[in-house]
Amino acid sequence: MNKKEFKPYTYLIGWSTLNKFYYGVQYGTKANPDNLWNSYFTSSKYVKEYREFYGEPDIIQVRKTFDSSEKARRFEVKVIKQLLKNDKTKWLNIAVNGLSAALFLTQKHKNKISIAHKGKKRSKQHIDNMKNFYANMTEDEKLVYSEKCKIVALRPDVKEKRNKAKKVCIHCNILIDPGNYEKFHGDNCKLKPGNEDIKFSAPTKGMKFPNRKKVCEQGIINMRNGQLGKKQTEEHKNNIRNSMLGKNKIPRTEEQKINSSIKMKDKMKIKELCPYCNNYFNKSHIIQWHGIKCKQYKDKT
Repeated sequence: MNKKEFKPYTYLIGWSTLNKFYYGVQYGTKANPDNLWNSYFTSSKYVKEYREFYGEPDIIQVRKTFDSSEKARRFEVKVIKQLLKNDKTKWLNIAVNGLSAALFLTQKHKNKISIAHKGKKRSKQHIDNMKNFYANMTEDEKLVYSEKCKIVALRPDVKEKRNKAKKVCIHCNILIDPGNYEKFHGDNCKLKPGNEDIKFSAPTKGMKFPNRKKVCEQGIINMRNGQLGKKQTEEHKNNIRNSMLGKNKIPRTEEQKINSSIKMKDKMKIKELCPYCNNYFNKSHIIQWHGIKCKQYKDKT
């Protein structure tokens, strides 16, 4: 008996009179379109129940073939995402590629799951399994799981629930999710009186809120205080020196030299006063070394 060619594929089956359909994929080592409804009848228990109660489906179609199982599985996720987005009532698909997490659950189903798990104590093995759930996945499973999470995140009810759960910190007026609120805001907020000695890093450039300037200034102060008195090791100095070797060695034309010298002279004419050490400096030096970064800043405050 000749061995069939390995050819993963996606398929569509359905009961047109019931307006119920199922979209799936076969990607195992024995995958071949000739198997559909001859030796392969899907792995869905819902399809099995429909076959027992309503008979064989009248729609059996091979939709697309692939040269690798990864491409087939990713295409299935893409199609199911679009199908369930348009109308999820007529589709029997509950999970993607056999992953246990459901794509859509009714509120009644969620309540049952919640009641069943309340008060249960998780074993150490259970906790370890939860921590290593993603780490133990294959690359294909990670891609599928990532697509599934994106599908869930796009649901309107999930978006609405997340937005309602957000809180406003009374100290910095930032709208934040509950997890970050408990860790970094409320009583732990950087701008709360009495929390001045708490060390924290400066925020990223992408942060957008009214008091960003205050937070950035405080972050710079804390960073500067953390670096005071530290001495760089010889290894650190050599690393800095080696990283700068060969830079700015491209020869410049006479025109470029003249233009750069004119720009430099113009910049040197502009002087600004540092309010903490009472000295005048170029604007670039004020930004880099003075203002709230000035060594005299701590004494003044």
